[in-house]
Amino acid sequence: MSTIALSPQLIEAVGKVIEEHDSSATDAGIKMQYTAAVLGIMMAESDVEGSKQELFQEVAAFVEHVMTQQMAQSAPATPPPPPPQDAFGIWKPKK
Repeated sequence: MSTIALSPQLIEAVGKVIEEHDSSATDAGIKMQYTAAVLGIMMAESDVEGSKQELFQEVAAFVEHVMTQQMAQSAPATPPPPPPQDAFGIWKPKK
């Protein structure tokens, strides 16, 4: 696959087009269903060489890769461990 350029503006524009088509599609889940359905139709009607099932597997793996990468980028950073505290007292080994 070739390199693609995604942006928040592109994603927002796709969502707006879906909402213009179906005013009840304000929910992210419904927008994802529309996007998946469009993708399915495009794949079914494409004239790519090879198995469409193999193409589907490649696209599904790519979707998973993008999702995982986005989740990692948007995850809050793990806070650093607290600084060590000064120890005090006398340690005596158990007998």
